[in-house]
Amino acid sequence: MSADGLHVFANRQLNGHLLRSTSSNSPYVSCPGNNVPCSLTDPLSGISDNITLIESRAKSWYEGLILSLQHRQSHLSRIGYQYNISYTLSKTLDYSDDDQLTNSNANEQVNLVEGINQPQLEKGYAVTDELNRITLYGEVQFPWQISFAPIYAFGSGVPADTFLPGTAINSANGSRLPLISRNSLGREIKNSNQLNAMIDKWNALPACPATFPCLAGGLLQHVPGNINFFSPFSSLDFRLQKQFKFKELASTSLEKHSISSTKRTSVAPAIRTMQDEASPSALFNRRKTVNPLRQYSRTSTPQLRPQEGSLALADLEHFSLPQDWSSNHDHAGRSKTRPG
Repeated sequence: MSADGLHVFANRQLNGHLLRSTSSNSPYVSCPGNNVPCSLTDPLSGISDNITLIESRAKSWYEGLILSLQHRQSHLSRIGYQYNISYTLSKTLDYSDDDQLTNSNANEQVNLVEGINQPQLEKGYAVTDELNRITLYGEVQFPWQISFAPIYAFGSGVPADTFLPGTAINSANGSRLPLISRNSLGREIKNSNQLNAMIDKWNALPACPATFPCLAGGLLQHVPGNINFFSPFSSLDFRLQKQFKFKELASTSLEKHSISSTKRTSVAPAIRTMQDEASPSALFNRRKTVNPLRQYSRTSTPQLRPQEGSLALADLEHFSLPQDWSSNHDHAGRSKTRPG
């Protein structure tokens, strides 16, 4: 059994920010002030547009507690088995849903709607944040070269955000509800009743322009009550394998794979795959093989990108031969070794 704590802090991530002031005296640059973004005019076409600065000043945080229990290979009568159980409690915060692109200035929408310049308001849960995750996998080896390898994963789901179409004002495309943080549905706001309480606070604000926060885009109606924003998912994959041996010449295996999932909707961050680095890749027989049996059908499973803790099953050959086959046999499958 092992327990690990992990804290990762990253700064200088890319983030877009609208220019609101400048010392330039160019007649083609206009900065009205009062937190209104500057505009740049093309002298040839006369087209004006805002100026977005791509700056490396955004930050992100990840904190995780990783617990793992591993049971080594054991036997119960003629049956061998091994398994691993891992649990992760984590939290991920950042300043943008996309740290590589300006994303149409999505992180500026609240500032535009409210007439402010406060980039710190964009600190919120990452789209990949996952509070709880449990992964169980193992292998059972039966007599007659039969093995069964299941893997089960359960996750608490990812957060979601709000969007108000009526806030498409002041050159904005529409923003989230400014009273709550980014991606707070399923975290700070756990159900629609709590969201309706925030809507009541929003409707009671003075109309903009006023001191932040102010009511922009008109009053909001309630959403249907008793909706739970907590949306967990689970998946169960397994492999059933039967091996056949033909003296010392070659061996082949027949495999059956099954994949089932419930609400598999999110992609976990790469950092969480660290807890499964000890996962035995041999569990799913992912070795590279050379298969001269071209006349047999080569069956591939659909490409699956599950959450961490669940291996991707893709392009698995139902008939697989040892890797040294090509060096000891010709294209017809005849042995190159002369009897001694």
